[in-house]
Amino acid sequence: MTSFQYARESAIQLRNQLLGENGDTICSYEHLLELALEHHDIDLVDVLSADPALHEADAIYNQDLGQILIRNDVNAGERAFLVAHELGHVDLHGGEETQCQHIVNSEVDPSSGDSFALQRVEAYGARERTELQANVYGREFLFPRSMARTLFTEGRSELDIVDLTKLPPELVRLQLLDALLLPNVEATEKNSRPSVIPSPEQQDAICSDAKTSLVVAGPGTGKTETLLQRIQHLTNIGVAPHEILVLTFSNRAARELLERLKAMSVGGSEQMWIGTFHAFGLEFLRKNHDKFGLPPVFRLAEKLDQVSLLEPHLAGLELKYFNSFSDPLSWLDTVVTAIQRAKDELATPEIYLQHVEGEKGDVTLDLHNRRVDVAALYALYESEKQRHGKFVDMGDLIMLPTLALEKNTMDFLSTIGIFQYILVDEYQDVNRASARLIKALSEQAKSLWVVGDPRQAIYRFRGASMKNVVQFEKDFPSARRYSLTENRRSDEEIVRLFEQTGKNHPLQYMLPLDDVQTVKGEGGAKPTLLTCETNRATLNALVQTVNQHSNEGIDYSEQAILASTHKACGEAANVLNSRGIPALYLGDIFEREEIKDLLSLLHLLLDRSASALIRVSQVEKYDLSKEDLKVIINYLRDARPEIMSWITDTPELSAQGKNSLENLLRAYEGVKSSDNPWDVLCKLLLGSPRLLDRYLQGDDIPTITRRIAIWQFLHYCRTPGALGYAHNVGSFFSTLRRRRRLRDDRELRIPPPEADLLNAVSVLTIHSSKGLEYESVHFMDVQSYWFDVADTNPPLLPDSLVGQIDEDQDDLESRTEGANKLYVALSRAKQYLSMYQNTSVWNYAPVSALESAVHFVDTIFVRDADAVFSLPSQKKCMPGISLPTVTNEQFLVYLNCARQFYYESVLNLTPVSGRHIASGIGSAVIKSLIIPVGSQQNSQFLDRKLEIIKSEFPDAFHYYQQYAEKLLLQGRHWLGVHAVYEPEPIEITCGHFRFQFVPHQIIQEGTSQLIFRLFTYSKIAEKSQRYKLMRWIARHLKGMWSEHSVSLQLANLDTGEIQQIAPYYRIDSVRLPVLANQLVSGDFSPCNRPQACLSCRHFTYCPA
Repeated sequence: MTSFQYARESAIQLRNQLLGENGDTICSYEHLLELALEHHDIDLVDVLSADPALHEADAIYNQDLGQILIRNDVNAGERAFLVAHELGHVDLHGGEETQCQHIVNSEVDPSSGDSFALQRVEAYGARERTELQANVYGREFLFPRSMARTLFTEGRSELDIVDLTKLPPELVRLQLLDALLLPNVEATEKNSRPSVIPSPEQQDAICSDAKTSLVVAGPGTGKTETLLQRIQHLTNIGVAPHEILVLTFSNRAARELLERLKAMSVGGSEQMWIGTFHAFGLEFLRKNHDKFGLPPVFRLAEKLDQVSLLEPHLAGLELKYFNSFSDPLSWLDTVVTAIQRAKDELATPEIYLQHVEGEKGDVTLDLHNRRVDVAALYALYESEKQRHGKFVDMGDLIMLPTLALEKNTMDFLSTIGIFQYILVDEYQDVNRASARLIKALSEQAKSLWVVGDPRQAIYRFRGASMKNVVQFEKDFPSARRYSLTENRRSDEEIVRLFEQTGKNHPLQYMLPLDDVQTVKGEGGAKPTLLTCETNRATLNALVQTVNQHSNEGIDYSEQAILASTHKACGEAANVLNSRGIPALYLGDIFEREEIKDLLSLLHLLLDRSASALIRVSQVEKYDLSKEDLKVIINYLRDARPEIMSWITDTPELSAQGKNSLENLLRAYEGVKSSDNPWDVLCKLLLGSPRLLDRYLQGDDIPTITRRIAIWQFLHYCRTPGALGYAHNVGSFFSTLRRRRRLRDDRELRIPPPEADLLNAVSVLTIHSSKGLEYESVHFMDVQSYWFDVADTNPPLLPDSLVGQIDEDQDDLESRTEGANKLYVALSRAKQYLSMYQNTSVWNYAPVSALESAVHFVDTIFVRDADAVFSLPSQKKCMPGISLPTVTNEQFLVYLNCARQFYYESVLNLTPVSGRHIASGIGSAVIKSLIIPVGSQQNSQFLDRKLEIIKSEFPDAFHYYQQYAEKLLLQGRHWLGVHAVYEPEPIEITCGHFRFQFVPHQIIQEGTSQLIFRLFTYSKIAEKSQRYKLMRWIARHLKGMWSEHSVSLQLANLDTGEIQQIAPYYRIDSVRLPVLANQLVSGDFSPCNRPQACLSCRHFTYCPA
């Protein structure tokens, strides 16, 4: 049972105790709270919000006085929630005195709540965790989820229920969504863990009396159990719980430790500080905010906020490598990541630049210039962050406390002096900053006890370094080492396999692996390596093996699929669910069908072309025939009416079409684009349209997963960013597009704890499987690429800054990372381990470590002919469509994504692109230089673009203006005039398809030389589809003017460089004709390429 489940059950228990058999019926909250206060013998005292007794809190419970002090400036509903929240502390946390700040803001007013990043961190800090538990208790006590579910299923809307209960609308919304969307699964005895008698080696580690202890614990040797019993031992020998500090690497680990301590009945566990490093750093900065120049309440910036802080100032920087005037999201992502990694190494901008200059002679000029740019951007970022003064970033949460403690520990004794016993989990996954923080904390403590395993260090890409555990005894010379070598998890056959890979390992010469002892003995089944001819054969084998193990009595919840990529995870989950095997996997929630439905409903409020109607028209109640949809799209293209006015103005629709639009009109009544998306979606889902009804039927795993995804998405919509709240639908979409391009949505892929009890196959990446175990593990993607190929340090981070374990082997840590990932994957299984390798993948090679352990596995060859089901086709052909005249630019769109071509060139959809405002300067300049035949001068495009930039970035406007003038001058220099009319298009054949090539300039030199020129404003990569298309065009131009010397050029307006295009001479292996023929056949399949989809303006309704 999770701590939040316990909070709900405690609230219901008190409610039933007070109301008896009426516990599940509507009751006046005034009466209910009166009964509760009387039951606990607590007085309620109203005080001014500025009363010193409140200590700036919303409410305080004082156990000695038997009083709840509450601010008197809140309304009745908010007051009720504050009282219920304090009662939660009384019931859950033993009546300790509490000071609950910002409870009304976070629960009742989402616009004043914590940012997405802050919620991720503080949920697993000690104080914040108790606050969240009290919130859950308070909501459940006032409005139980069972009651919420009943009222909604009886047909009442959100507003009806608010009128009925008189509770704050936000509280009602949250309870409704929890009740209707989260799984309602009861915990069973099967989910509880039996107590374990420690082995002698565990006992030694548990009872260590050394000031510093290192416990090296291999997979399945009881690392977590040893840590828990160490905590219990400390309390048994008289250590006060509040003196214990437990630092973890992940939120999941923090949650599990606390819940298992409660299950072990370890007294005072709520008084212990158990949480992540970042949560500790957050609390440290909050308690000492004045010493860091921070306000009492500050926000935590996520990657999107960090990028937004830099963007307005880019144009004024003289960067050496990055283009300040291009779309900056294409490169700011890597820059911000490098800045955060520098903070992981405790490097300020000055220190980072010193390392960059120190390696100048050892790297290419391009790489050096990139690093110099990062140093300049890092300095700018810190300057702007300090100027704003209201937020910190993730790197600051560790870096600032560490540097401050190293400088003067005595200044912070009131914060850290209480922690005398420090325990650290997964020490191999900490970065340099965290390791030095631990060292600084330990200097005033009585005991430091850490546990880790260098062969399970797999988070190097986040800054973690296994050298912290490898070199632990150098950092702490008096440390005592304990080794746990007794595996209690896996059958001997599995242990011997991963033990062999652990010895055939880059670390073996430096840190030999101890022989592993097994407790369970042989299980009778060797690990299986299924060598499959094709992807279809691989997935067929997976389905058959999962079913076989299920038939042998292994529940689906005791089976897991591990893969190296999210793509492989999604494919496996889809196949299992399609074959009736429940598999739980959220993946990228913004690519899920049900979320795209909701995004499309929002998008209608923004787009005059109503592009999202393509998807909304497939939703029940709003369904439109193809004929009606075509009429509406054509009307919108020709008339360009105001947003949403087409609902009442579109002529010539069928009776069904008119009825659907009437339903749509009623659904959007009172809804505006200026509303925030959380309100809009709650009105559509919980209000009179009741769109949530269509997702409430069914209890199969795919349906439950859809509901979980909706819950995740709605809570994302509710959450503000560090630099401001998404006040309206438009800013929400702008933020969402940018977040997706930055891939800053990893946390949304993780299901909430309520999903843990579902009987479904877990589908997760190897990194996510860390610390977990299953009876049966299915290990996908077993090929050399993922485990034998060494990665490198991020190129923007100097090697001298990161350092090495072994100076003679500068790639040792990178080679170790792949070997460790294999070791972790193999060691998750208890009884069955099935490995799948698809030999048809590009550049396939077997994993070398497994080849050397072939005697520990049974190899099975799976032919494609053995497959019993086929995979669904991704092709979407629409034969018979009348194609418009297609230009080379439109054909290029098809080459990159056929579906995008269909939307833009066939349906003529024109949603807002969502690209950075400055990215269109180059195309606007070209439109000013090259005028289509029959048109007037196109300077208005550039003028309009610059006006928008001036309003968005007034301080940087003159830089963008200078850039535009620079491009114009270069273009006019090449043209020789102010502007020219576009040349006549040239018809080019490609396969069975013809398209029109429209050059910007045709130059004839003498009688024999002919130059076709296209203007551009960035360098074209030779591997890009654009370059390949240009080579095809160059080949045809040579054939058409064979008597001339013909050349095709790309003229870069920014650099003044001319790029000559080499024509294709042999076309045997060129795929352009194949793709062209697919266009003719009506194949408009989505490209399904993440990089393209992330920046596509059609993502809300595209089926990719």
